[in-house]
Amino acid sequence: MRSTGFKWILTLAVAAAAAAAQTGQPARVLGVVQAIDTGARRITLRTDAGAEALLRYDDSTIFQRVAPGEKDLKNATPISATQLAPGDSVLARAADADSPASSVIVMAKADLARKQAADRAEWDKRGAGGLVTAVNLAAREITVSVPGPTGARALVIALADGAQLRRYAPDSVKFSDARPSRLEEIQVGDQVRALGTRSPDGARYVAEQLVSGSFRNVVGTVEAVSPRDNTLRVKELGTRKSWLVVVNPDSNLRRVPPFEAERPGMRPEGPGGAGVALGARPRDLQLFLERMPVITLADLKPGDAVAVASTRGADASRMTAITLLAGVERFLAAGSQRGQQASLGSWNLDLNMNMNMGWP
Repeated sequence: MRSTGFKWILTLAVAAAAAAAQTGQPARVLGVVQAIDTGARRITLRTDAGAEALLRYDDSTIFQRVAPGEKDLKNATPISATQLAPGDSVLARAADADSPASSVIVMAKADLARKQAADRAEWDKRGAGGLVTAVNLAAREITVSVPGPTGARALVIALADGAQLRRYAPDSVKFSDARPSRLEEIQVGDQVRALGTRSPDGARYVAEQLVSGSFRNVVGTVEAVSPRDNTLRVKELGTRKSWLVVVNPDSNLRRVPPFEAERPGMRPEGPGGAGVALGARPRDLQLFLERMPVITLADLKPGDAVAVASTRGADASRMTAITLLAGVERFLAAGSQRGQQASLGSWNLDLNMNMNMGWP
């Protein structure tokens, strides 16, 4: 589960601020280690924007490793450049673009993986969410519709004192871009995921953390693909509207293989032979998509049926894909036969928080 992933972002930001306060130098580069050349004293990074950057260091560069969850550098461990490894996340500072880094703060890939696994387990055990059907500002409560094997049911989510609220940014597919939010920003039709405690009867839930977002689901056929521009055009089923879909390094592209797509209702087999459909439990959806092959834009062609999830942005004809699922011809045909627009349920927030785990 990636829902506490923003803590890791804030952790490094706080650590950077602490280091900056000591030296008066600003943070310069945030990214993931791709390669280390100790002879040339250079580190190749993939930045948060997906670009490649070269980070130089010298004998005066201070390397420190911090564990995910640390709020400052008090427990940082001094390390050397030789202890870095591909996949580690770093925050580096330098006096200017032409100078070697003065400090490099590191979060090890293995440490992040363990933290992610622990957070995912906690959210699987204590998480809840769904589509917002009502907001009670006076009572500080949200009512959501939760999908289940026997149909949707209502769940009242009450905010605990000091509950932490965050909201996805428009046009962003990254959980790290989620910003602090207020209850007043949540609207009917939004999606929320909460971490907290459920009442014994299961009808109420007290949230310690809550993440919300306004999302858009589009199911339709590919009209054109432009791998060079990282875009494709999709004609939506029902509305026949043409969407420009932007794909970036954080977008999750998968394809349902033919043998999976042929299952009734596109239901892959879950634990114990139980079926799983779009709109099912988040964990089932996550396991389903993790089994699906990863694809690229070059693997798509006009006429392919796709389902796209995105945050709502400023441009009503453009969307940035959080998750794009190809091979959904059966799902598309079912919606067409019913004479209505296909619906994906409340899958997109859950998939973004689960499938795009980790930082950056």
